[in-house]
Amino acid sequence: MLPNNTIGVGMGLNFNTANPTTFPAKATGYGVAQASVCDTNGNLLFYTDGTYVVDAHGNLMLHGDSLVTDTALYKYETNYQDINHIDPTSGSTQGALIVPVIGAANKYYIFSNTSGMVYYSIVNMALNNGSGDVDVSHRGILLGSGLNQSLVAVAGTHCDVWVLVHSIGSSTIKAYRVTASGVDTTPVISHYGIYLPTAGYEASIKVSPDRKRISICTYYGGGELCDFDPATGLVSNSRFLNNDQFISTMKPVTSYFFHQSCFSPDNSKVYVLMYNEEYGYVIQFDLTDTTLQTSSVIDSDASITITDIQLAPDGKIYFLHYDFTSNMAYSAIDRIDHPNLLFPACNYHPNAISLYPGSTVNQGLHNMYVKPLPGVTTYVTHPDTGLCQNADSLLLIAPPGFGKYVWSTGDTDQVKPVYGTGTYSVKSGDVCNIQYDTFKVQKVDDAFSLGPDSVFCASSVMLSVPIQNAHYLWQDGDTTGSYKVSQSGIYSVQVSELGCTYGDTIQIGINNVQQALGDDTVICMNGQNIQLVLNANVPADGIVTWSNGSNTKTIIADTGSYWVIVTDGSCVGSDTINIQGQQCNCGGLIPNAFTPNGDGKNDFFHIVFEAGCPINEYTCKIFNRWGNIVFSSADPIDGWDGTYHGQKADVGSYMYEIEFFVGTDYQNVRQFKGNIVLVR
Repeated sequence: MLPNNTIGVGMGLNFNTANPTTFPAKATGYGVAQASVCDTNGNLLFYTDGTYVVDAHGNLMLHGDSLVTDTALYKYETNYQDINHIDPTSGSTQGALIVPVIGAANKYYIFSNTSGMVYYSIVNMALNNGSGDVDVSHRGILLGSGLNQSLVAVAGTHCDVWVLVHSIGSSTIKAYRVTASGVDTTPVISHYGIYLPTAGYEASIKVSPDRKRISICTYYGGGELCDFDPATGLVSNSRFLNNDQFISTMKPVTSYFFHQSCFSPDNSKVYVLMYNEEYGYVIQFDLTDTTLQTSSVIDSDASITITDIQLAPDGKIYFLHYDFTSNMAYSAIDRIDHPNLLFPACNYHPNAISLYPGSTVNQGLHNMYVKPLPGVTTYVTHPDTGLCQNADSLLLIAPPGFGKYVWSTGDTDQVKPVYGTGTYSVKSGDVCNIQYDTFKVQKVDDAFSLGPDSVFCASSVMLSVPIQNAHYLWQDGDTTGSYKVSQSGIYSVQVSELGCTYGDTIQIGINNVQQALGDDTVICMNGQNIQLVLNANVPADGIVTWSNGSNTKTIIADTGSYWVIVTDGSCVGSDTINIQGQQCNCGGLIPNAFTPNGDGKNDFFHIVFEAGCPINEYTCKIFNRWGNIVFSSADPIDGWDGTYHGQKADVGSYMYEIEFFVGTDYQNVRQFKGNIVLVR
């Protein structure tokens, strides 16, 4: 239900108030077909029984008659407001349905069901001073035939609406898709549904709030629950609602009818109105029980019969109250206050709303007005875009697939030329979805130079791009900002930033005359002559000069100082090396006695080394017979004078330990242990 709804003749329900209230209305219709629509503020626009259209003022809308074109069906009097006339759609359980024309403001489809054929027409509320007008070129267009009295709309998942109707003589349900392109006359067909042999077998379809299930009620055929896919329009997985537990208790049981149904707001319950020759029943089915055998008879008396049942905007369920004993007089509207709860907590409230004084109603309530689901609003911030140095403009492109584009500059094309820097935004919209795209345009001036073609007197040179935080591509695929050049050749690089690309090429000559003879060195001679090979780095056209006068690339060196100079064109390279020789595998003489008597001969104990023998990390320790150190020194020249604590040591035998390295590489260690005799 929408905020305002028409019921029967002379009455409507207003849900804009805290509690729904009745109001007078010149409603059309003889029977059960009812449909109305309001604006976004809840103000009534028009209502229809499927044959006539009445505006908000209660007047027949311009061209608002004859919405069905099969004149053989007409059996009505000339006064459309006469309750005694019979319209072709009035006896259809769901004879009227209103759906918006998707993408066209103020336009609506009216679908009319004559229990055999379905037509559609278009109402334009922008015409006739806002009172509306039926488009005569789109009035009474036959959509399909061989169809039963059911007619309901479901919001799809792709900015569309499905119109569902049950076929006659089959168990087929047809789903007609309504999109921004119009009404698709080729339906999606599902072979799930109760078999309906003739047009006289009334049927109704209701849709769950989550759009995933439908319930079908028919005279004689019982009730059925099916799954529905709002993306494809397909119906599947049908299950009967008939519960043998309570059907066997119905009085009498010769025949019973499932007339109308309604889902609870949370989709967990479905309520069914049933009746037989004497009694009416309100049945609650608990859909959390997949067997559909959990049900409750909410009411069972003579005050319930054939009527519609609907979920209202206040989350409550309403249906008409009828008394068999009063010659089919509908006296009030019943309500289920908490339809999400199991009986009895659902709280069935009979006679909740009294009819408007003087109004008359029949079996029908307002058929649900359905529009496409609200669309998605998307915000996209694009990477910064560059206006290149030599370009006067660039093109900004809004996303494809939308029907309307509005740029922040007022332009309305998908593609916008831009002639300067700044921030630009575009709103792209279709019927259901909106996307906001933001583009920031920056001036990009990345022209650069690697420098002039050059020859470098070096083994390599580093080329650097003087632009930071960009994308680089060298001639060999390297993507770094610096590039090492080790041989002569032509080198190039491209630099890209914000869609702008700049490049440069340079020719490099590498003339490597750098010399590296090595570090100054000391070489162990060990009694042999030194023969060290020295190599100069000489390019193909280079000239080499050694300090010994040689002009070859390689010389054999002995001890001494050597230098080399290599020239190649304007490039000159040189180096010098000093070579020293020394004895490395050498040792010394250790005496076995000494006489520290001051005669200048053999007065000290120490090792006598070979001339030129390099000594490193020297240690000498002398011990008395009790193991005490009487002398210790790290100087190879220093010797023991035969004293201990400033006093002459006793004559006799002493032990010594001597250790040192010879040579310059600290690889040759010498260790000596022995006895020395002190003699006076």
